Amino acid sequence: MPIRPLDDWLASRHSSLPLSALKGAVVGIDASHYISQHLLHHSTREPLLVALGGFPFALKSNIERELRLFKELGIATLFVFNGLDFGTKNQRPHVSPESVRAFEQAWDLYDQQQADQVVDAFSGAGTPRPETLYRFLQRILRQNGVDYLVAPYSAAAQLSYLAKGTTPLVDAICGPTEVLLFDVDKLITRIDIDPAQFHWVTKQTCQEELTRLSNEQFLDFCLLLGSSFLPTFPAFENPQFPGKFTLQHALQMFNLGGRSALSLCAQFEDNPRVLDLQYTDRYKRALMTVKHHVYMDEEGRVGPMDPENTSNDMHELIGQRLPEELYFYLSKGVLGPDVPNYLTSGEVLVSLPLGVEDTEIYRHVAGSALTPIRTQAICLLSNSLHRFYQTKVINVRTWYDEKSDSSINLKTIPSVKESITPWKIRSNQLPDSLKKLQESCGLFKFAVLSLKDSDFASKSLKARESQPLSSQDEILANVFWRFLQLRGYIDEKTHQLTQWGACLEQALSVLDPSDTLEEATFLAIEMLRFGLLNSKQWFSHVSGGPMRGSDEDKSFNMLVSRVACIAKLQHKSIGYSGPLSRQLLCYRSLISEVRSALRNLIEVVLTGLLLSGDADRERSDWNDLSIRLPFIDDNDCGLGIAVRTYLDDLPLQADPLSAEARAEVKSKGKEWFQHSDSFTGNLDMAFKLWDAVYKGTQHAGKEFKESKTFEAANAWLADRRKTKLTYSIQFNYIPLEPTLVYTMARLSFLLVSCLTLLVGIASAASAVVDLIPKNFDKVVLQSGKPALVEFFAPWCGHCKNLAPVYEELGQAFAHAEDKVTVGKVDADEHRELGKRFGIQGFPTLKWFDGKSDTPEDYKGGRDLESLSAFITEKTGVRPRGPKKEPSKVEMLTDSSFKSTIGGDKDVLVAFTAPWCGHCKSLAPTWETLANDFALESDVVIAKVDAEAENARATAKEQGVTGYPTIKFFPKGSTDGIAYSGARSEEAFIDFLNEKTGTNRAPGGGLNEKAGTVTALDELVARYTSSENFSELVAEVSKAAKGLQDKYAQYYVKVAQKLADNHEYAQKEFARLSKILKKGGSAPEKVDDLISRSNVLRRFLGDKKAQKDEL
Repeated sequence: MPIRPLDDWLASRHSSLPLSALKGAVVGIDASHYISQHLLHHSTREPLLVALGGFPFALKSNIERELRLFKELGIATLFVFNGLDFGTKNQRPHVSPESVRAFEQAWDLYDQQQADQVVDAFSGAGTPRPETLYRFLQRILRQNGVDYLVAPYSAAAQLSYLAKGTTPLVDAICGPTEVLLFDVDKLITRIDIDPAQFHWVTKQTCQEELTRLSNEQFLDFCLLLGSSFLPTFPAFENPQFPGKFTLQHALQMFNLGGRSALSLCAQFEDNPRVLDLQYTDRYKRALMTVKHHVYMDEEGRVGPMDPENTSNDMHELIGQRLPEELYFYLSKGVLGPDVPNYLTSGEVLVSLPLGVEDTEIYRHVAGSALTPIRTQAICLLSNSLHRFYQTKVINVRTWYDEKSDSSINLKTIPSVKESITPWKIRSNQLPDSLKKLQESCGLFKFAVLSLKDSDFASKSLKARESQPLSSQDEILANVFWRFLQLRGYIDEKTHQLTQWGACLEQALSVLDPSDTLEEATFLAIEMLRFGLLNSKQWFSHVSGGPMRGSDEDKSFNMLVSRVACIAKLQHKSIGYSGPLSRQLLCYRSLISEVRSALRNLIEVVLTGLLLSGDADRERSDWNDLSIRLPFIDDNDCGLGIAVRTYLDDLPLQADPLSAEARAEVKSKGKEWFQHSDSFTGNLDMAFKLWDAVYKGTQHAGKEFKESKTFEAANAWLADRRKTKLTYSIQFNYIPLEPTLVYTMARLSFLLVSCLTLLVGIASAASAVVDLIPKNFDKVVLQSGKPALVEFFAPWCGHCKNLAPVYEELGQAFAHAEDKVTVGKVDADEHRELGKRFGIQGFPTLKWFDGKSDTPEDYKGGRDLESLSAFITEKTGVRPRGPKKEPSKVEMLTDSSFKSTIGGDKDVLVAFTAPWCGHCKSLAPTWETLANDFALESDVVIAKVDAEAENARATAKEQGVTGYPTIKFFPKGSTDGIAYSGARSEEAFIDFLNEKTGTNRAPGGGLNEKAGTVTALDELVARYTSSENFSELVAEVSKAAKGLQDKYAQYYVKVAQKLADNHEYAQKEFARLSKILKKGGSAPEKVDDLISRSNVLRRFLGDKKAQKDEL
């Protein structure tokens, strides 16, 4: 834990060196400090983490990148984690009032759709406690071959021993300023990767600059500043602004108090807050705790520092002593600190974490429903310890009832250890069929499926006298059997599956090994047993629930989305950007509590097996045993949001249950969840989990009362998840796509006829200067001319919206490149530049005057007019508009709207407003769409300025209340069809092709269907396979007579040619392909060539087409 005032003071006083200076060294790293650095640093922070829950999506890749760099530089690392709680803290982990307020304000902004401010607001609401990510980090370290150790108590104390012991094991320490409380001379406070350097301080420098404090005085002063050992001295703080004080102010008070903590406490002994905290006594305890803190030596022995001067009552200061074997299992991560803390402190402290709503259902789950699991874990661990622990009374204290008389009296609880000891089955005792089963499925599935063999189940009752277990698989299999028995899935007397065991077995039977959903399925069954997996309106007071459809639709949507919350959203290694749901965030917290309790229990099962001697303890794979146990990954609510969003958007479609509606919503999902691995893939995973849970509910027995609800929900969901079936012709050859052919041909035509225009476009595209570390100083700071610089990140949604505007800005001032620079920095790739100028969010625009390296923040609007006016004000240079081709978007007014709509053309209209940010984002796509359909004379791409005087009446008549509103008007109709699909070029083209019968492709070309006639294709397929061309001519000629299609007669021509020359189609296809590849044809001609090529494909068999292309 950092000493925050000391941190702030040291911010400008540290030294730095290249990371390569540590080559050949072993660096001991405080794990909590390391995690905090990642959670808080602007380059790795994920602002929406607190709104989504779970673990950061990019954390693993960021950590692995650093570990690789350490290895490349020859730096060894040893991570040290905090262990058991120490001292009489008398207070639970709490969330600051400031974080609570920030969290509420962030949700208010989200509900008000203030997108620009939401990300920053959540970013300021705080981060999860580092301890919640311990297991996650330990798994990453193990997978990358990096050593770690869990300290008996404080990681800072353990690191000081590792650096200063009789045989030092680390050469340097990277950790929080709290490490300076111990005998440590130098401390690395931060390690940076971009650039590769580290920052460090020395204790001697600190003491010198703090008015030459002695070692004892420095220790006293740091303790008074506040740390995990002692709260901040109350007199340092302003009661109205707790935590807001400076180190200089505290130092002045400390010096006036005689440079002694005891003297200062005596001066303020009548201070009410000093009295309430019993601060003098707590200071004395803290001082002794630091001086005689407990550590583990290189031989694995646990003892206090300075043992010769240690009193006999250190257990009163640090905590009740545990067996050395238990400290060993703690050090290896086999057992977490929670359950041992319950035993040593005599308390179960239940807290309200950051981001969790204080609701009745959460109180019920955290405060009482999970008590039986906690009781099992505490009882089982105490069964293997001294009788002192077996007779303790453990008080349960919750955040909402500190004076609760709820307790766990271990003396009155029968031992559970004996009931699970028969589970001691070695691999050689397994039948061959079960050995094969163990190799082909996960641990949960193997544990339950193995017991369907009644002969094996009965023999397992007699296995307790076998030799100790040795392999990992043996140990883990027995741990799972014991765990499942404790949870009521296996009958204690028969080792047969109980009714809930049968339910779990049926649920797991749906899964394939590749699904990786066993843990989520087990958790779902646990949630069913607790009565938590339903659609009850526990969180209706907050936003984020289903909004559309009937009450039944909303209820089933909520149920399916809650099931999805139990699994994790598959996401790229980048911060989340997408929809949020406070209701699903609340539900996620219930799952997280259940998961945490189950993790504690299964860890104790493993530890109890080891303490009892049921497994070989001469081993080196302790870390592997720990990370192979389940319930490490805390779930986010992202997958639940994805499912809820998908199901909630279907009712907006014209036919919500159609395949087209499902495809449309899924295509939009790619934009809603831009960084998910696959929106459709995530839905498939969620629905697979639903299938497993649903099957379980249908075999849950009479105890479960919700099976009918799940049955009805399953039928409801079935109509909304069907896979769209399409018919397509597959080719084994790889021809040029029509779009690519068209693009190449059109480009060639433009090169011949419009070379000058292309040169202009090319120069315009480069008007914004790309700035990197190598050219930044030269261009921006040393050129003598001012510059406006955008710091952006490629993944940032706001940056993407600004990009086209910023490009226009660059073009507008390209004529004055000798007077002003418009530049941009990819601050995600070049983080050193972002860090250099204090960039904490994206996009950030800064104005450099060309004379100094201290820029001015740009705080104006992000539209072209505002940005241009700013540059003109600063430089006197006026922008010049680029020479643009005439827009093919038709602007409609009140009069032209009436004359255009309902005529002989299909019209797609966008109603926009000049001030609308989404409209500005749509504008370039709309222009592109108009260009794509420029050759379609019967299709109009139009726009209405809904706030213009000459079009306002039309917008009102069309019921436009939000922007942009997009409507499609078919030929001859004045009734518009609302467009609610994705706002991408591809989505618009698909929509128009479907509605108008065109066959356009992105880029303006034609797709593979252009020119083809379905009715004739069926005839061609029938007769060409048998090469019966004479009959083909007759049938095609007959069918073509009744068709108005432009290319129907071309089918007749090709059939006639084939009757004379069987190789005609192949040769003609090759000829047309050469023309297209050569280029130079006008766009209209290219359309015709592609259409005829598509028809020829219908006449070509796969082998001929393949031969031709090869």
